[in-house]
Amino acid sequence: MAEFLLHNEKELVPFVFRNGFPVADKITRETFYQVLADGDAQLFKLTHKSFTETIPYGYSKTVRTILSTDLYYIQKGGKMYKVKRDAKALQAILADQTITEYIRKNNLNIASDGDLIQTINYYNRKN
Repeated sequence: MAEFLLHNEKELVPFVFRNGFPVADKITRETFYQVLADGDAQLFKLTHKSFTETIPYGYSKTVRTILSTDLYYIQKGGKMYKVKRDAKALQAILADQTITEYIRKNNLNIASDGDLIQTINYYNRKN
């Protein structure tokens, strides 16, 4: 497993990236994930960039487009799970009945990175 840090002058805490995790989807062990939460359940973010070049009908110049997609994964018990951004899917991955109630009680929106991180940190504190 390898790790590196990226420092951003606007953020107090550096961004941590690690690799060496179990294969998920078509992602290899060499892929570096951004670590969002550490503990019994680790939360990772993978930003995927895809580039396209097209020449629209009637144009003479190539149009280049960059599409950025954020994918989220949880490693728990040695397995990687792709995260769907809804409370029931998260509850199923973590096998914890209190997660949905915690999200509701604290009025969290797990589509937000901050609220998803808060939920995983809650799970890690109680386990």
